[in-house]
Amino acid sequence: IIEKPDEPLDYIINYLGKEPTRRVFLMGPPEVSDKKAIAIAEHFNWKCITTGDLLRKEVKSKSPEGKIINARFKAYEFVDDRLVIDIVHKEIRKCEENGESWIC
Repeated sequence: IIEKPDEPLDYIINYLGKEPTRRVFLMGPPEVSDKKAIAIAEHFNWKCITTGDLLRKEVKSKSPEGKIINARFKAYEFVDDRLVIDIVHKEIRKCEENGESWIC
């Protein structure tokens, strides 16, 4: 037992009545997997996390990372894997903290 709730019965009822958080990763070519992820997210009312959207959002924010991404886009180069992973991880962490189901 990690913690003892003040009202154990209420805690159990609330816990069992909660919709479980779903986590789904789709692998495939960006156009195909993104379209399928969006369709699934809309159907189940989940958060849809796509790398393209996250990268464009970062560029729009004009953050230091966004400037690096924008430079790569303009040079028609791939964005560094570590940077993409960090951005996606940050978005997933937000969903986890909010108890949101998500698909990526």
